[in-house]
Amino acid sequence: AGAALTVALGAALPPPPAVAADGAALPELARLITGEGGQGAGGKDPEALLRYALPIDNKPSRELQAILEEVPERLKQPGIKGFNPILRAADEADGILSKQRNAILADVTPANKAKATEELNGIVADLSAFRTDVTTKKENNKGGLGPKEEIGEASKSILRRIGAVEAMMVDGFPVSIPAKYAALPRLEGRARVEMDVEINTKGRVIAASGGNVSTS
Repeated sequence: AGAALTVALGAALPPPPAVAADGAALPELARLITGEGGQGAGGKDPEALLRYALPIDNKPSRELQAILEEVPERLKQPGIKGFNPILRAADEADGILSKQRNAILADVTPANKAKATEELNGIVADLSAFRTDVTTKKENNKGGLGPKEEIGEASKSILRRIGAVEAMMVDGFPVSIPAKYAALPRLEGRARVEMDVEINTKGRVIAASGGNVSTS
């Protein structure tokens, strides 16, 4: 089947830095995919995989992310049964932001400090609104599909902001480009890819990362 592919660079994320020799960022991604060492919920979501693929080693940020990656799993529980765990997760996430904000910002590149601080402030505000919304839905016994979709979308929005902060921690490109390809266009970061193929997927958008592709 033929395919027309358009890469919209737009506001591409900054490229990732060189990965440590021991590949510290890779085992974490592998655990998410396989579920080893955790629930594995993040390994089922493409956006989560892209967040975890960033070669960073910031423990509080990863803990913050992991807490909220579990929200979709909690929403699979019947009715409002999963709402209490979600509220506890929101409280835990808020605690990390309150106590370890400086540790998160410590790994952000100097040029992105101010923007990252603004994003963290936004995440705190979003978490407050998120807790209020989940609490209201719980008290009114609104555990149907619609309310759960709203909670899920709100958690995804917060996770995207967390991912943006994590992207601000990276600086550099992890692989060298062979000389014979050096003059060719390349993606040193991430972009949205719009693809039309002859299998009824017109308009589907996928995410691509040029920082995680081997040149060997």
